[in-house]
Amino acid sequence: MWKCPKCNREFLKINQMHSCKVYPLKKHFENKKEAKKLYDQLLSAVKKEIGPFKVESLSCCIHLVDCRTKITYFCVYPLKDRLKLHISSDKILKSSKAGKFMKIGSKYKYEIFARNEKDLDKELIDWLKESNKK
Repeated sequence: MWKCPKCNREFLKINQMHSCKVYPLKKHFENKKEAKKLYDQLLSAVKKEIGPFKVESLSCCIHLVDCRTKITYFCVYPLKDRLKLHISSDKILKSSKAGKFMKIGSKYKYEIFARNEKDLDKELIDWLKESNKK
């Protein structure tokens, strides 16, 4: 583990390239009431089904980092009325919810949209659990 001496973020790699710029979480949700509601529901489901995490609010997006493994296992991009999530998987996800993806090394990086509470289902939570594995 390595902790950046400037911003105190923790990383698995020593001298991990990153931005130290912190962005206020509430700014991500200005004029985005629906996205905020979905985000709160998502965090509740992650806490209940996966376990403790910390939120790192960056100017580009919001990272969820597992408190035990220190892995950023997904990113949230609040849009006006929905959330865009970026997750990683070791396999191709066969679901209509699994949107665009690209293969980077041995991983598949997915873009998934949560438009309503129904999209925050067991399938999505299982993908997030999988993305949290080393």
